[in-house]
Amino acid sequence: MIIFLDFDGVLHPDDSTVSELFCQLPLLWEILRARPAAEVVFSTSWREHYPFGELLDMVTSNGGEDLTPRFIDATPVINVAPGADDYRLRELECLAWLQENQRESARWLALDDVAHWFAFACPTLYLVDGQTGLTGDDVMAVLERLA
Repeated sequence: MIIFLDFDGVLHPDDSTVSELFCQLPLLWEILRARPAAEVVFSTSWREHYPFGELLDMVTSNGGEDLTPRFIDATPVINVAPGADDYRLRELECLAWLQENQRESARWLALDDVAHWFAFACPTLYLVDGQTGLTGDDVMAVLERLA
């Protein structure tokens, strides 16, 4: 099972202040500890600004260090022309990663807060409320989807 992970709107509310960044990270750790076979690929736009090692530190520091080996990569960046529609863009990046890594048949779930970046009613998207980021209710629902 692959989890494609967005940061903004998932690990913290979309409009977070610096002090609130990654405030929902313990909920992600809870999911990963409950599903030890799940691996994580960064699909966040942060991957365009930070190297993989820094992203890894952001999501494992201060309590999640044991989960470090579970974070395995980042999706490729697919650029669209300025002003072009980015409908399904994040989904296409996830699919490109699966193809590049010969894992097309792998089960996967994207944790994201932007529905537009995935096909309508995409069965592999778990849509998080970007105003709150992950919640306890989300943890239970994601664990069911990963079962």
